[in-house]
Amino acid sequence: MQFLLGIVLAASESAELRSIVAEHLSLLSARLAETFGRDAADPSVVAFVDQLRGLGFRLLLEPEAAAPKSSDIAPLAAKLGLISK
Repeated sequence: MQFLLGIVLAASESAELRSIVAEHLSLLSARLAETFGRDAADPSVVAFVDQLRGLGFRLLLEPEAAAPKSSDIAPLAAKLGLISK
């Protein structure tokens, strides 16, 4: 996450780097959307990816916080209707 944020900061000053980073980040959305049988632009997929990024950001700033387990992530996906409860 620390590396990603460093790249994002650098990309804010370079249009070329910004497009490369944006493409890389969109791959996560595309892969998850494929997994859930949805389009990458589906609002539920977008919200899920945003929540995952937020968890990563929180863990960077609060290293003492417990990393989420896959059993913690599934309820997030279910809440957004991406998987059955």
